[in-house]
Amino acid sequence: MNKEWAGLGRPHIANGVGIPTGEAMCGVVGAPGRLEYTIIGDTVNLTARLESTTKEAGVPLLVSNTTAELLGVDYDTQPLGDVKVKGKTISTSVFTVRPKKVTQELRAAVLAGN
Repeated sequence: MNKEWAGLGRPHIANGVGIPTGEAMCGVVGAPGRLEYTIIGDTVNLTARLESTTKEAGVPLLVSNTTAELLGVDYDTQPLGDVKVKGKTISTSVFTVRPKKVTQELRAAVLAGN
């Protein structure tokens, strides 16, 4: 899409994803007439912090230490350092992630700028 948009003079679009592993609570909260679905918990907060750190680190994906441990042998994780999470006294280790086996489809998508 970005390749096509560049030809039209449109801006480049990028996104970042943060994936921690942990517990969260979700449900409908609020007063009658103002109900909304929400998700709360430390894991949700860490998700937001990891996502914002992708911009600073210049990488599209960051995972927490727990997630990195659960990924298994198909992925190469590299430590990026510790992130101070607002509201927490201890920092959280974060990792970049890449698949160990690059498929032809993935290689073609990367080369095409997708």
